[in-house]
Amino acid sequence: MPRALPWSALALVAWSRARPSGVVAPEDGSSECEADAPEDAVLARFADCLFTDADCLSHLNASSGADLVRTGDVMAAFEKVGRDGLHAGSIKAPEWVERFASHRCVGAVEVLPFPESATAADSLRTRLRELSATGPQPLLVHVDGINDGLGARFKKAIEVVAAALQMGFFAVALALPPAGSAVHLAEWEHGAVWCHESPAGAPGDPGGQLYPLICWRFELQADLLGQSPRPEGRVLLWGAPGGRAPPGPAGAGGSPLRCFQFKAKGGQLPEGLVWNFVAREGVSKAARQRLFESARAFSAPLRQLAGRREARCGFGGPDDLLHAAVHVRRGDVGDSSMYAVTQQINKGSFARWLCGLPGRGRRLAVHVYTEARGLSREALRQSNLSGFAFPPAAGDADAPRFHATGRLEPPAPCDSVLQEVHFVVNNNPREALLCMARADVLVTSFSSLGWAAAVFNGGTVYHPNPKHYQREPTHWDLREQYLDWADNWFLMADGAGALRCTAFALLLPALLAVGGHVP
Repeated sequence: MPRALPWSALALVAWSRARPSGVVAPEDGSSECEADAPEDAVLARFADCLFTDADCLSHLNASSGADLVRTGDVMAAFEKVGRDGLHAGSIKAPEWVERFASHRCVGAVEVLPFPESATAADSLRTRLRELSATGPQPLLVHVDGINDGLGARFKKAIEVVAAALQMGFFAVALALPPAGSAVHLAEWEHGAVWCHESPAGAPGDPGGQLYPLICWRFELQADLLGQSPRPEGRVLLWGAPGGRAPPGPAGAGGSPLRCFQFKAKGGQLPEGLVWNFVAREGVSKAARQRLFESARAFSAPLRQLAGRREARCGFGGPDDLLHAAVHVRRGDVGDSSMYAVTQQINKGSFARWLCGLPGRGRRLAVHVYTEARGLSREALRQSNLSGFAFPPAAGDADAPRFHATGRLEPPAPCDSVLQEVHFVVNNNPREALLCMARADVLVTSFSSLGWAAAVFNGGTVYHPNPKHYQREPTHWDLREQYLDWADNWFLMADGAGALRCTAFALLLPALLAVGGHVP
């Protein structure tokens, strides 16, 4: 059984006034969880609703559907502009680097070969150390152009960030413009759009061989990171304190940074190059901590950011209610892929495991993020989602339904876990990623999409045990790799004895430190 999560978020308010700002102690007095001070005190959860309310569920469905883009419109645009025009609306790598450098860097950007050997890496590390001691901080500028799935692309880009921090760069400016199936035409009303194969439109194809595309309005940088697609705007510096430029003597644009980039074709380093570096050199705990602390402070998923489209998650309710997001990866890998923890352990054991999460005086609501063939609650019932049931109800055949309710089956053997479960099905990536990043508890699958949300989640994250993924590690399939990088990440097998933090509770002392308030 997992150990209980720490104090309820709102119960911490009075107590935290007596503690140093930015620190929340778990209820057993073990290691402390750090909280980054926010720029403001606008918490997304205070504007959220609770999924058990019918009006809330109706709002969530309407919000999800508003981001849909007709696949026919995308295909018609493709026929009109051709492959070369699919990304004409986004800023190309050379232009992005040039504009960023003119705004943020001292001098021109220096192009470096990627260090392919231990000797080359040591030589670069020595040079960067000397630069850090005597002048502007060395910054890597990288514009990613990998053509891959959404989660896989993000995870491989973070692999570049981790490698750069391990080499000795002060930070990394990472741009993730639309590439591959993320399209951005020069002239159309939808902006950036992400398309992927989905079972939603293929209820009669259980093998997943004929899954059609589904397309959504989605700009990864703005909609998840809160980063401007424009290099002159708000850009996360991965690894820098707070994700921002350091203080010091000003260079161009008021930033003391000396900028470098690796020699890459179209923003893509040769396949396996970064993976081999990480496998050979490793990534130190200090480098990993810098990576996560900068990303979470800058992107602040618990807060509403002016440059990020907001999303309700169904995470409202009383202050003693915690929210657990469970990602059940199915979709194009099939319903019996065994990628999800709900498929890897006995469903009765999973229900009992949930009972150990909330702790004394708290309750837990479960939100399942998954895919299913079809767009109705009736189709979801027929998908045989292990550990859950969908009793017949009015409107089961209504479509499209991106949010629905069901229940745990078997029921959780405790009063602290709500038996009613919120299912987020075939949903748009913007809301899914942001909401999973906001959850008090996140349970991932063997999926880079859940891993991407975990990068920003400051609560407790459980990953599936890699022993359930019996394949030789490769550079192109990272789904079972890097599951131990963050201090708040645990394997499902870890059980008791590990620190547990709730994402919402992490923010409260910092709020109080900057004069914020809790309604």
